[in-house]
Amino acid sequence: MFTTIRPPIIAYLAAICVLAVACAPAPLPLNYPDITYRTVPPLRIDAADVEVVEAYVPPLRAPHVEQDAPIAPSVLLRRWAEQRLEAVGARGYVRATIRDARIVETRLDTNQTVRDSFTNEQAARFDGRVAMSIELVDATGAQRASVQGEAKRTRTLPENATLRERQEILFQMSEDLANDLDEVLEANLRQHFAPYLR
Repeated sequence: MFTTIRPPIIAYLAAICVLAVACAPAPLPLNYPDITYRTVPPLRIDAADVEVVEAYVPPLRAPHVEQDAPIAPSVLLRRWAEQRLEAVGARGYVRATIRDARIVETRLDTNQTVRDSFTNEQAARFDGRVAMSIELVDATGAQRASVQGEAKRTRTLPENATLRERQEILFQMSEDLANDLDEVLEANLRQHFAPYLR
């Protein structure tokens, strides 16, 4: 007499699931456009060097989500300072200090009734803020000029949004915040750094 041992059907299903996941194609990488500020003329300042200081330290925990963005606002602010501020003098230096570069997520209440199950509500809000100060310091260490600027943006995320859509919103927020700050700082620099612009 022979006894046939049959593994439980759950084991079969589990094995099939593992194989399906292992054989599934990896998600396509998200390709985002390169953000550069070299397409506009740099602000040429009578100084020997440009120094970038990152005073803002990302908390890297909720509710902060700037670290989840495909490109963080702080990266764009550093890039802006490196590409838009050009030292063309022989003495002194320009110090660009990143004061803020945050994106904060706030979960929003959504209705859970049957009637509301057919609507697509906003489930989260992203509030972004960037700020930078720029100083011109002469060879003796004295400050000759300074400006500050900030920009804010808010976006919402629908409750049925995919991870890709969330990433796209965060990418767009970082770009918009940096572009808004670009406009503010250029206007302030042209006004308050006028004697030192070349």
